[in-house]
Amino acid sequence: MATAIVAIFTAIIVLSLILVLVKFVAVRKSKGDRDSKRELPPKPIPSKDITTYSGLYRFSKAEIENAIGSYNRRKSLGRGSAGEVYEGILPSGQVVAIKKIIKGNSPDSFTREVAGLSRIRHPNLVSLLGCCVEGDEQYLVLEYCSEGNLAQHLLKKDRVLSWERRVKILRDCAHGLRYLHNYIDGCIVHRDIKAKDVSMGNRPLTDFEDPRLNGNLDRTDFESILQIAVLCVARSSRGRPPIDVVFEEMEKAWKNTKANMKTREEIGPSASPHSRSMELISV
Repeated sequence: MATAIVAIFTAIIVLSLILVLVKFVAVRKSKGDRDSKRELPPKPIPSKDITTYSGLYRFSKAEIENAIGSYNRRKSLGRGSAGEVYEGILPSGQVVAIKKIIKGNSPDSFTREVAGLSRIRHPNLVSLLGCCVEGDEQYLVLEYCSEGNLAQHLLKKDRVLSWERRVKILRDCAHGLRYLHNYIDGCIVHRDIKAKDVSMGNRPLTDFEDPRLNGNLDRTDFESILQIAVLCVARSSRGRPPIDVVFEEMEKAWKNTKANMKTREEIGPSASPHSRSMELISV
């Protein structure tokens, strides 16, 4: 009897030691795995992940530097949180925009950006022509927009964008955004909201009007566009209209504008003080 009890206690002690040893080894292995993960360098982007994207050319670093030019002669087109954009000229003479990605972006992030941009083909969106990745340097080669950006035109002191041109730009922007939301990875949460439900308060519309237009605009379309703009900047995403609604309103305003332009052309320039349909009006 005593021998049996001793045997049982011995078995329990041995089993306990085995369990402690197994747990100790498991903890050490888990810690080692975490340490090895922290020590691993960023995984490089395989060439095939870039070159397999249809229609894209993979530039070398030398080609990028030749296109941009020397440091003192580089022409910067703008800078944002993701990087700086330079004007570049390819050997063929084609002018392009070259975006240098700020260091710190992960290779996976760059790969995702290239994968997404390579699929975009839309008349109102800038196209990706190629890319470059060597070491920790990353570049995107994009279609060049020779007319600059919208802010540059809106802030010109000697000339002002006409009402017709502004409506066309709004419509085209909404068209491009709708394409992104519906066909790439866009997803928004919204509810059914009508522009007529928005109250602008007691402030007159003239408070929001660019005085340089001198009243050369359509009041009805202006009010509709302003209401949509207020909805789009709602604090909660639930209060913002879906892009399809935004595009529908911009398309409606653009059709009205085109109809008014045609009417003025048929009547003649002297029939109305709002007959000037030039894209740029001198001031």
